[in-house]
Amino acid sequence: MRFRKRIKIAKGVSLNFSKSGLSTSFGMKGLSFNIGTRGTYVNYGIPGTGLYDRKKLSSGSSVLTKSSNSSTRSRGKESKSQSELFQDLQLRMNELGEIQVFDSESRLIEDQEFLRKLKKTPQYSEKVEFLKQEIITKVHKVNDQFINIYQFTPKLKTNQDWTNEYNNLKPVVYLMKEFSIPEPSIEEKASQLEERAKKEVKSVLFWKNESKRQEFVNANLELLRQEKERWENEKAFFLKEEDERKNKIDEENKDIEKRKWEIENCILTGKSDYINAKIEEILTTLELPVDFSVDFNLKEPDIIEVDLDLPEIEDLPNKKANLLSSGKLSVKEKTKKQILQDYATCVHGLAFFLAGLFFNISPKITQINIAGYTQRLDPKIGNTKDTYIYFVEFEREIFSKLNFSQINPIDAFENFSYRRNILKSFEMKEVEIAS
Repeated sequence: MRFRKRIKIAKGVSLNFSKSGLSTSFGMKGLSFNIGTRGTYVNYGIPGTGLYDRKKLSSGSSVLTKSSNSSTRSRGKESKSQSELFQDLQLRMNELGEIQVFDSESRLIEDQEFLRKLKKTPQYSEKVEFLKQEIITKVHKVNDQFINIYQFTPKLKTNQDWTNEYNNLKPVVYLMKEFSIPEPSIEEKASQLEERAKKEVKSVLFWKNESKRQEFVNANLELLRQEKERWENEKAFFLKEEDERKNKIDEENKDIEKRKWEIENCILTGKSDYINAKIEEILTTLELPVDFSVDFNLKEPDIIEVDLDLPEIEDLPNKKANLLSSGKLSVKEKTKKQILQDYATCVHGLAFFLAGLFFNISPKITQINIAGYTQRLDPKIGNTKDTYIYFVEFEREIFSKLNFSQINPIDAFENFSYRRNILKSFEMKEVEIAS
């Protein structure tokens, strides 16, 4: 059986810098926006100094208007909180560390006097440092997701692990609960109410006693009827919940029996149809930040052959970010050697990751052979062709002893039989793969 499945899982992973940069909102004391029929105004001041400025944003004027009496109005009258004053202001940083400030309607603020005062505030400095760290973190995260795939290789389950799981799968015994609230008895209460009425309902107008007593009985009976109706509703809700609980337990027990049968008859025996179906399921549901495809063949009951169409080097992130000793943000293109090394780490790690997933389908799988290829230009014909860059035979016993949090996937190939031609520059040359 042969299977080919292309899985693209790059959506939402890449971090693309542009001139608009990375956006986030923050607030501080001394700035507010006012939007009215006359336009949009920004009001800003330096808390504690009494200085107050006002600028009309909608006109696009860069003239800073000062009011002689604004000092008196603003001094000591900061009625809004810091977050309220600045909740609509945005700072955006691009990959060069350049900052732009925008108002609530995403319009660029270019008033240099205002920006000069803004940059003197401690909140501005704190936000700038936060944006730098946010960019660095996201660049590192994207690099890690692509390059360190091998670290997600699962620990291999042994035959004993599967046996233990089988023995621990025990059906849940359903024990029905009883509804403990006693049912209100209207008939019994009615006779008691009549006796109470005779004792408690008395009037000097004795000819009205009978009607008054009946009113007393009827009013209390209505309360009892409402109480019984609530009781019936509560009981119906209880029985419904109990029925749902029983059905849930029944479904869980069916899943337990299905899983036990699967372990006993498919996993521990290494059933071919089951292995093929599980590989297809893994490839269909797998989520990784790289684009690749797989052909696989169950050559023997215990050997899986895999043709792995590797991600292209152009798909990997090519930037790195860090803070310089001066505190300036540095986002640079990686060197050619660094890109080649990252690519080699990625494609070697992908082999380990897939092998770990496939080994864990059944303990009967003892070997997984993976041939990795990519598309490269053939100068002889002027077109691209499938070019194999490595072949490795993973043996289960050796594979199970590797510590994937510590290995270098390029060097870890040395534990197995493999073919590969990798230069000191980490460029991977074509290798011959036996058909």
